[in-house]
Amino acid sequence: MPHCGNAIRKEDDGGEVEVECLCGHQFCFNCLCEFDYPCACLVWNLLKKMHEEESETLN
Repeated sequence: MPHCGNAIRKEDDGGEVEVECLCGHQFCFNCLCEFDYPCACLVWNLLKKMHEEESETLN
């Protein structure tokens, strides 16, 4: 999620969850992580956690 101070409002239309801030940062409005399409948020977060754990193991 960007830390630029901008606010984002999304209409609850059940559509896309990808949003783009005026600063250009794109992210998923559901989980606030970098945009994860076509992965579901849960899958994306599991993959991210596995990658972080793997990086810690290598260090």
